[in-house]
Amino acid sequence: MTNKKIEINYFENSPKVGIEQLNNNDNIIINLYLPIGITKADAECDDNFIYKLINSILPAKKKSIELYGNLGNNIVKEWPIYSEIWLVKDYIQHGLYKEIEKKYNINNGGKINWKKTINRESIIYSNSVYYPNIVFESNEKNHTIITELQKFCINKCIIGKYICKLEEEMYNVNIIINDNNIDYYINLLKKELFTTFEDYKKQLLNSLINILSYYSSDNIMTVNSYITYEYHYSWEYMIAYLFGNNEKLRKELLPKHEYTPNNIGRQSPLIPDTIFSRDDSIFIIDSKYYSKGNVPATSDICKQTEYCRTAKSKLKNNSSKRQIYNSFILPSKIDESSIYKYIGYANMIGDDSNLYKINVIYLDTLYIMNMFYEGNRIQDVEFLKRNECII
Repeated sequence: MTNKKIEINYFENSPKVGIEQLNNNDNIIINLYLPIGITKADAECDDNFIYKLINSILPAKKKSIELYGNLGNNIVKEWPIYSEIWLVKDYIQHGLYKEIEKKYNINNGGKINWKKTINRESIIYSNSVYYPNIVFESNEKNHTIITELQKFCINKCIIGKYICKLEEEMYNVNIIINDNNIDYYINLLKKELFTTFEDYKKQLLNSLINILSYYSSDNIMTVNSYITYEYHYSWEYMIAYLFGNNEKLRKELLPKHEYTPNNIGRQSPLIPDTIFSRDDSIFIIDSKYYSKGNVPATSDICKQTEYCRTAKSKLKNNSSKRQIYNSFILPSKIDESSIYKYIGYANMIGDDSNLYKINVIYLDTLYIMNMFYEGNRIQDVEFLKRNECII
């Protein structure tokens, strides 16, 4: 892959989650910052762990862009780690890109190109038309500038080579690519992208553009990072996805408020993280990305209580619904042969406190990452059925 030695470091319970690649003269250092509940042993024993880690970070990245947008920093660009991995995987499967070019010859065999043939000299004899020079066509695969740019980018994709386990030497690139002309090649690829209709080629060109743009002259990096400090967005998203968040039900059961007169304030309803129904039950979940020992605050308990109270009020005439289950879901490493651990419940102190108990449940983080990566859903929700609130 490369003459440099690769050193991997694992950081558990870090405030940030993701992957860093540091380059120096002697070796390449890969730092993995693991989510709460994931251990070094978990990461080391799974060949696909980095794929799963990157996949789990994506919801947090998308949420950050949704909330804050592009902060306008054109110098620091997002490390195109997805493009690097795709490019190396594609190279392993298909080799270097070759442009298919049609070649034409006269009377030397191949597939007849009738359009070109009939445009050439013809002979009419006995009311029949003869073509003495038949044009044949064949396909020939040639290396192109795209191939050379692909070589250049593969050389850059250290993390992609490591993840995909590519044992290859560095390529010799037959064109000069430097700070003075890299923008020219990026524009060339963009023009090619504009004219192609083949999905595979579009993916290849986009990957090359992303990688070349990242390593362009105004973005010389010694540290490549795909990091988030807001992994709680990913945790919330994965839980909602795995249990099958019911958006219609979520909107129907929103607690709302009003001002009188109504022009003195703007309504801003509370929105629960996850609501879904199974059979005759409603489940309300608040996903908390807290380290072990930390628990939701009084304000969180108040909100979950109000969600449950609102749901009970709105569903009291619905004969098909009988129970509401309310839970806090937190990440952890579950050592037992299970995916969860029930540790108790929370409730506000008051006359009706026993009606609105909120389960506190740890879910195994690695299990959640695996299920999300595979696109599966959690079907068995019996472990959420504690401390029901009867409608």
